[in-house]
Amino acid sequence: MGALYVVVGVVAALDGVFRSAFGSYFRRMVPTAGRTRANAVRGVLQYGALVAGSALAGVLLIQGRPDTVLEVNAALLVVSGLLLWVPRLNPAAADASGTRGRWRQDLGWVWQFFRERPIVGAVMGLFNLGMVFGVAADAQEVVLAHRALLMTASTYAALVSLAGVGYVLGAAAAWLIAPRVPARWLVQVGSVASGAGYLVYALSQGFSQAAAGLVGLGLFQALANTGFAAFTQGALPPVQMGRIASRCARPWPLSRSRPCWPVGWWGRAGAFAP
Repeated sequence: MGALYVVVGVVAALDGVFRSAFGSYFRRMVPTAGRTRANAVRGVLQYGALVAGSALAGVLLIQGRPDTVLEVNAALLVVSGLLLWVPRLNPAAADASGTRGRWRQDLGWVWQFFRERPIVGAVMGLFNLGMVFGVAADAQEVVLAHRALLMTASTYAALVSLAGVGYVLGAAAAWLIAPRVPARWLVQVGSVASGAGYLVYALSQGFSQAAAGLVGLGLFQALANTGFAAFTQGALPPVQMGRIASRCARPWPLSRSRPCWPVGWWGRAGAFAP
């Protein structure tokens, strides 16, 4: 079991490396005019994969085949890595010396950039702070569902799956309205409305109200994530984007992985036992 946790930790660390590098690659690959819409399409695929993958994993767990879930997941990770094994774009613009830069030098460069672009730093800082509070709220979600709303494991699984559907709908909505609204509007409206979704869930008295809160939360948080991705891709220089992203990385919110949570509950009938 200990080795499994070590492997999961290594995969998470490598995922952080991938996300820092992918932002620069994505910006060079996608033109400015279609960047917001491309981020929305990526969101639809990511959230849709979470929902579909969770459903498939739940079926396999119900059949008592947890090893198959891990094997399929590992195989798909390898396939994804091979698909992303592509030539480097615009190698002439790459910062060859940056690969040997030291941590302190990188921090100094990032600090200097934010001093020259305080608005960008303020937006990134506030959005990341919101994600921190979101992670804190997510940590109490299952406690509220169990102790206050008296939900069973299957009911909570259905509730969280609805939140995943909200994320898919939000990303699809961002794809539809992207040509007509700026990225900052998605960030502003999505962030405020996401907070309202948390509030509705916290004050809910039953399944319907809780479902409405989480669906709204997923929908508007997907809008905010899409707008924030487009904003950072346009505001940060592509050569230095990886450095800034790795030094100022926002927490991977548990809410984005909500569609995966029912997998564990489907495989454990007594998960909510006191």
